[in-house]
Amino acid sequence: MTITQFAKSKNMTYEEYQILQANIKTLAEATLNNIKSLHKTDTGIYYPIGEIIHFNADNNTKNFIIQELKKLGVEFYDNNSLYRY
Repeated sequence: MTITQFAKSKNMTYEEYQILQANIKTLAEATLNNIKSLHKTDTGIYYPIGEIIHFNADNNTKNFIIQELKKLGVEFYDNNSLYRY
């Protein structure tokens, strides 16, 4: 499900959709900053995703954050359960 489909299914207004999209981007950028502080880059090692997305969120929100992180250069493996940057 895309973020647009999600917003439509929740009957969000366009303004609410824009806020949701901005929040997802902000969470992804904060998560990326956290990733950079946890491990060296270019190690080639995959780490469990639970160490970067450990807050309570529904699966759709987690998937939206993962998609945004992919745009920022984070790689995911094994059905998005492992990551590396």
